[in-house]
Amino acid sequence: MDYVIRVVLEDGLTEEMPDREADLSMVCQRAIRLADELGIEPGGGASKPRWVDIYKNDRMELSIQVIAGGLRNC
Repeated sequence: MDYVIRVVLEDGLTEEMPDREADLSMVCQRAIRLADELGIEPGGGASKPRWVDIYKNDRMELSIQVIAGGLRNC
């Protein structure tokens, strides 16, 4: 099975990214980049992104918190 990235919004809703990846290291790189970008430019939705999660089936493999200003500000 492939890994999938889900963005969790502050209202609890999730948005699943359309791309799926079989390689965990590749999906981790994408998820970290996405979390960084969402921290810098959160988008125009009503609810801000809070987490970028990686799932394989129903099992969470990794959860990355979205930080205002991006991950470079940690």
